[in-house]
Amino acid sequence: MKEKVILTHPYLPEAEARLREEFNLVPVEGSGRTLAEKLEKNELFSAGLDVYEFEPQVTEKLKKLKNAVLVPHIGSATHYARLEMAMMTIRSVEQALSGQRPALLIPGWR
Repeated sequence: MKEKVILTHPYLPEAEARLREEFNLVPVEGSGRTLAEKLEKNELFSAGLDVYEFEPQVTEKLKKLKNAVLVPHIGSATHYARLEMAMMTIRSVEQALSGQRPALLIPGWR
């Protein structure tokens, strides 16, 4: 039986280094071609993805693989998540209107 690893956080080099000792780990974020090549060569048994390198486009190579399960990126489509996003937006607007710097600025914005 193959080991299973599910990573649900942003790619971190230190995590990859530790996991590589026991698992064949491919950092998925920004590496769709590398992942497809490893799946194609059976270096990885399978992969399930909901985030893609050039989202919303998916590489043709990934689409053709029988050992890749591709689903839409809908992880935030819960009532709770959408409500929390709305509340974060409201708090940011209130901060901006009161002359404060909003806590959740897009990087590079002032």
